[in-house]
Amino acid sequence: MVDEELKKTFVIKGNWRFTGIVIGKAYLFDRFDAQTPFYKLGDPELIGEEVQRFQKALRESERQLLDLKSKLSDLGGGMDPLYIIDVHIMILKDRKFVEQTIQNIREMSVNAEWAVRMTVDKYRDIFGPYGG
Repeated sequence: MVDEELKKTFVIKGNWRFTGIVIGKAYLFDRFDAQTPFYKLGDPELIGEEVQRFQKALRESERQLLDLKSKLSDLGGGMDPLYIIDVHIMILKDRKFVEQTIQNIREMSVNAEWAVRMTVDKYRDIFGPYGG
């Protein structure tokens, strides 16, 4: 019985700010399990529309994140946990991130979701083992 328990034991290193030992269930997110829609933009006129759709999605995402941050801050508990939302907003406003995604849409004639995934994958590759 002890051998079976040892086979199920994992050591997962977390953020250095949170020290100590935790025993409990951990859920692994498989990024390859997430499905990103992919389609080619057959008509060149669709490319401009797709860029506009991407830019509209950026604005709407920022609005939703700001709403969420406002609602969470109303609950109290300090601002530290809300900084992750600020980071997401910063990514949405990052000039290189936006330009690379638009370039993917234009050069590869792909939908915005796939173009974002390509941009994120590129950044993940740049950061090596720390990004993936």
